[in-house]
Amino acid sequence: MFSNRRILSAAGLALLLLAASSCATREERVAAERDRCGDIIGFWRVTYDGPGRSPSSLKWIDVDDDGDLITRLHVELKWNIFMQTDDDEISWEHDSIAFWDEFTGRMLDDRETIRLTYTGFNGKQHPFVMNRLRDADTIRLLRDVYASRSAGADLLPVPDLRDGLRVGSFHACGIDSLPFAALVQEIHAGDYGDIHCLLMSVDDTLFLEEYFGAGGQLHGPAVASFLRRTHHQVQSVSKSMLSAVTGVACDSGLLPPVSTPVAELLPEYASLLAEKKRDITLHHLLAMNTGLTWNESGVSLGDSTNDIHRMHTRRDPSAYVLSRPLRTLPGRAFVYNSGCYHVVQEIIDRHVGTTTGELAFHALFAPMGCDSLPWEKGGAPHIRARDLWRLGSLVLHDGAWQGRQLISRDWVARSTANQQHPDQTAYGYFWWPQRYHVQGDTMHAVAAIGSGGQYLLLFPELDFIALVLAGNYEEHYGTRLRKVMETVVLPAVRGRGAAQLAGK
Repeated sequence: MFSNRRILSAAGLALLLLAASSCATREERVAAERDRCGDIIGFWRVTYDGPGRSPSSLKWIDVDDDGDLITRLHVELKWNIFMQTDDDEISWEHDSIAFWDEFTGRMLDDRETIRLTYTGFNGKQHPFVMNRLRDADTIRLLRDVYASRSAGADLLPVPDLRDGLRVGSFHACGIDSLPFAALVQEIHAGDYGDIHCLLMSVDDTLFLEEYFGAGGQLHGPAVASFLRRTHHQVQSVSKSMLSAVTGVACDSGLLPPVSTPVAELLPEYASLLAEKKRDITLHHLLAMNTGLTWNESGVSLGDSTNDIHRMHTRRDPSAYVLSRPLRTLPGRAFVYNSGCYHVVQEIIDRHVGTTTGELAFHALFAPMGCDSLPWEKGGAPHIRARDLWRLGSLVLHDGAWQGRQLISRDWVARSTANQQHPDQTAYGYFWWPQRYHVQGDTMHAVAAIGSGGQYLLLFPELDFIALVLAGNYEEHYGTRLRKVMETVVLPAVRGRGAAQLAGK
């Protein structure tokens, strides 16, 4: 009897607590949850704590209007820039945290650090660390970014940052702004996926500079301020950047002519370059017509038969690339081969006496006004949108930056011209010569292109540059982008002066 009374009392107590809880107002529940989770609420930087390179991210952990502990804003940094809002609920009990189902961790006694473990799909565990963010300027900016999540998509004036770039209005450039306003609205609506940046210039004057996050939903001055100063991974646009660096090295005599065999440039691999493979030169690497067997585009990157996958799993990636058997004689056929990028970078690192990234920064980007260019040895660069635009301007003007010749005219002409047989895909030295069809005419362009939607497009006839940075790794919008360039953007730029005449 006594035990039954205890059971009934316990049940009654539970019902009483439940009733009390249900009577609490939403504000009271939110306040109670905020008090319970006080140690975890705030801004955190999440970084990989293991060997090798990895992205970092910023997380704003907070309690939402329903009393749930959430990531109010998540910003991925370093690899593929993107922003998410209200992206996940978080479990927090007795200093233990869990989110995304794969991350678990525990707060240390300093209340400033959390040790995390990420469990991959194969069961392998990876260490991460969360450190509390105290920088007031960054926190204020992140709050402003979040507050702008429902902002409209009105065109923003391009600010003069006094960084050596000339800026101007649509009207001053003689360009009708209405087609571009409609395009920005479409990006804001998600019609082009996860676009991060849209930057355009004519006659070296920036007239459009827009930034987006969370699939276009985040837009406004705060988002622009944050992303404008953030270094973005540009994927295979890195190859075009490497082409420019190679030109600097060849122009200055740090590298011998491009006709030099790779076996002479990297003698330690001479045994891999026997017989006809000895004819492979630096020219063939830059033009991607080495003749080596290579399967990169025919299978997904995660496929174990993809040569990119295989290369990155080898201790000596260059040896893997150069060990591939010949499929055709060097110079006969273009085959897209990212291994060529790796080998060219190693050649520069070996012969110049500094890393490719250091040479790129000191010889090219610093003279153009860039103050930083993260580019680790053997890796790929990360670059701000405005600094990538500088490279486009440099190439568009035959290697000259504001009157100073940084790359020879000859190298720019050679690297951007087609180096393949006429019946093959047009490709230069890590640049894509292209043709656009505009109002019945053919317009020539030079492009740097990277997966995920990275485009640096140069149109010499119009002195026009278009730059797009994105995170479209799951869906491809290249065809839609080309169409809007041919039907909207280029006609508007081509019709310069109409806007000024209409305003008179």
